[in-house]
Amino acid sequence: MPSLALTKKEKMTTQLKSFPCKYKDIKYRSKTEARVAEEVFDRYQINFLYETETYILDGELYSPDFYLPEIKTFIEVKGAADSDLSKPKKLLKALQDEWLNKTDVNYPDGKDLGQWGWLQPFMVVSIFSDGTFKSVDEEGGSDLIFTRCLKCAAFFFMNTSAVYCCRKCDEWGKHYGVVDIRYFNLFKNQRQYKHK
Repeated sequence: MPSLALTKKEKMTTQLKSFPCKYKDIKYRSKTEARVAEEVFDRYQINFLYETETYILDGELYSPDFYLPEIKTFIEVKGAADSDLSKPKKLLKALQDEWLNKTDVNYPDGKDLGQWGWLQPFMVVSIFSDGTFKSVDEEGGSDLIFTRCLKCAAFFFMNTSAVYCCRKCDEWGKHYGVVDIRYFNLFKNQRQYKHK
């Protein structure tokens, strides 16, 4: 009869904890968040806010890890690609509902965004500890890339099935193929972040 008890190795992998640490005077909840701040946002000169936006989703408070105001993108940092994305998905749905209630654009099939999702003025993206990333509404469909606008030089996330429009300056078609980053090297610098 197979045992339901976890082996010692399984216990170690399931009990991994994130350790709070400090990078550039900001206290992060985990080393992965600090690495994302350094290797993604600082490296590509993206202004960010850390845990400043809070929402009530189904009666619970939720603060996405990062908000990138210039490119209107929320970032949730996760440990593994199979991590629970239920809260970021709820955030995306709430943002979509709010946006659809305010916009005068007529969409087919009521509130089904379908191919119109690229018009929405926000994105919700998960970055995982292995450096991969995906849109939280992506169900194995099109790829998400990190690219650069030739007009304003801003880096931003873009769904490859969407219209190629800069999330910062709204310039159309002036970035595709310039830089297509599909993976962040979060361990490029083996910085020893200060623990809290």
